[in-house]
Amino acid sequence: MACGVLFGDMLQILHMASTDDGLRWNASYLLMAGLQRQARELGVRLLTGGMPDSGTDGLRLFKQRWANHSEPVYLLRIVNDARAYRALCAERAPDTRYFPAYRAREGVASEAAPTQMCA
Repeated sequence: MACGVLFGDMLQILHMASTDDGLRWNASYLLMAGLQRQARELGVRLLTGGMPDSGTDGLRLFKQRWANHSEPVYLLRIVNDARAYRALCAERAPDTRYFPAYRAREGVASEAAPTQMCA
């Protein structure tokens, strides 16, 4: 399954997922090939998303195989409802290295800005 959004002259991949069998059979490469074909047919650029500094070598290699260029990405961290955000964060140990803090997993956090991979 691949999920993306088309805006202007770009198709940005938001999420890709496959079953355990799909992982064993490298289905992600078929998904990427289909996304590339779709982007070509639409005449748009394909953005494969960020690459955190803490990303694994496997993820980095996968994204580099589909990219002909990379650019730094700068993300905004905005809280629209401070009271609701505090309530959500109160249920977890505070982790200021991850945003939103209430979604951080134990031991998984990074301050580094991801790198945008473009194809």
